[in-house]
Amino acid sequence: MRKGFIVRLLTLPLFIFLLASQAYAQTNITVSGTVTHEGQPAAGIDVFMNWHEGEVYLETDASGFYSYDRVPVGGWLNIKITPSAASGLATANWNSQHVSGDVTKDFALQDGHLLSGSVYLPEGDLYHEGGWLRVLPYTLSLPDGE
Repeated sequence: MRKGFIVRLLTLPLFIFLLASQAYAQTNITVSGTVTHEGQPAAGIDVFMNWHEGEVYLETDASGFYSYDRVPVGGWLNIKITPSAASGLATANWNSQHVSGDVTKDFALQDGHLLSGSVYLPEGDLYHEGGWLRVLPYTLSLPDGE
């Protein structure tokens, strides 16, 4: 009887370790993908991920691949792909309100345009606060003859 007790006592730490390992595996997911442009890998592209408990900055490797394996499961997730301004490529974004397992999100970058200038307040003063300007593609049809 004493021998059975000792065996159970010695297996308890192993059981706790296995339970903790399983809990870790269930609480973190891997987010990965490939970034391309015109079908070719896009290396050195900035990848920013953020979620309800944190954020991480990554860069695509030579094959355009990115990966991060410590994103908590069960919350929201945003991924922003930001090529350098010099590349002439547009940024790309993706988000999910609830991630429940590993995510593979590939991005095919499009050609973009750089818009620069200054913003002035109605009083004529230069606007100094930071901000974002999002310009969506649109189609404009001109009347005949114009």
